[in-house]
Amino acid sequence: MREENPSSIKKAKIVVGIPSFNEADSIAYVVKKVDEGLEKYFKNYQKVIINSDNNSPDGTGQVFLQTKTKTPKIYISPSSTICGKGNNLFNFFLKIKELGAEMAMTVDADLKSITPEWVKCLLGSVEKGYNFITPLYYRHKFDASITNHLCFPLIYGLLGYN
Repeated sequence: MREENPSSIKKAKIVVGIPSFNEADSIAYVVKKVDEGLEKYFKNYQKVIINSDNNSPDGTGQVFLQTKTKTPKIYISPSSTICGKGNNLFNFFLKIKELGAEMAMTVDADLKSITPEWVKCLLGSVEKGYNFITPLYYRHKFDASITNHLCFPLIYGLLGYN
């Protein structure tokens, strides 16, 4: 796996992951909002923002690393041709374990609705002892059609949970 860790981070209590592929046009906004949230609500914690990318040819990784933040950043990308969001998340989870993190969250690289308060709400709940938190937010009716029309009915059908 290719890794760029400009601040040589070896340990972090909080890790925020941003999986991506060809998100150069949108990732900087998300990184800035995550950084604002971490600095405002978790200032005294060891923390890092990780971009788990798929060797994006549009320069997503460079945009991520060049975005000015107070929170250190790490860029990771597979060295093989294995790609996809699942692989990005798998590599992110491996990095969480390696860093010994106690709290972690992920957000998409193309979010337009993210605010610093998302970080407070998601990580604050983990800090209070919750094991898993998922956001409820407004989105366009055509966003997440796979989630709405495949994943949700499948999980509901298999597990019976709504």
